[in-house]
Amino acid sequence: MRTTKLKVSNRVGVELSAVVDEPDEIAGWVLFTHCFTCSKDLKSLRRIAHTLTEDGLAVVRFDFTGLGESGGRFEDTTFQTNIEDILDMAEFMDREFEAPTLGIGHSLGGAAFVHAAPKVPSLRGIVTMGTPFDPGEVKRHFSSALPTISTQGSAQVQLAGRPFIITREFVESLENTELSNPLSRLTVPILVIQSSDDSLVDPANGKRIFEASHEPRDLLELEGTNHLMTSGNGSMEAASAIVERFEGVLHQL
Repeated sequence: MRTTKLKVSNRVGVELSAVVDEPDEIAGWVLFTHCFTCSKDLKSLRRIAHTLTEDGLAVVRFDFTGLGESGGRFEDTTFQTNIEDILDMAEFMDREFEAPTLGIGHSLGGAAFVHAAPKVPSLRGIVTMGTPFDPGEVKRHFSSALPTISTQGSAQVQLAGRPFIITREFVESLENTELSNPLSRLTVPILVIQSSDDSLVDPANGKRIFEASHEPRDLLELEGTNHLMTSGNGSMEAASAIVERFEGVLHQL
């Protein structure tokens, strides 16, 4: 396996930090997005990516604008800029490597990927993990700051023990973003992964995404792991399910 770090300029000139894991023989290319306030280097995401690479898939993980090692400021981002970062990274892959054939998104990154997917024609499958059916649900994690955000335009909040500035624009960008419409336009297989022990995203969200999706569709309910899949065997079970579901599809390309 070869691992390469690189920088990719998005449509507004912000440098996005990415990591490319490549096997010796590549059967397909995967674009992998992280969760709200996380990064591409989350241990469980790395483990999943490496398992896919062992199965012959090249995986590109990247940090959204303002997070991880990417440039830009988090307070300048919105749900729409997350979607745009995904599209910009997919275009970069198409230019420099190959267009992504599988898209994987964790939590809010999964919701952004569902919205972006209809604009990535190369996709042959998509995976959501711990993804909210309504991205606006993330507001409950800083609900006490919403009045301040509304009146003053922004507020600093603590998320996962770290300070973040949440703006009115970010909150407004979460309105009317339920996944029912983009899911109805998906024409590729979808694998929905959700932990029954997820305390950050209600497990019922996985079932809602599954029920709103067209066939072919699959739902994997993990047990004994958290939202980040850093406890128990969650990340390995997720990786195995992804390989089993999409190995035949991607290896035929």
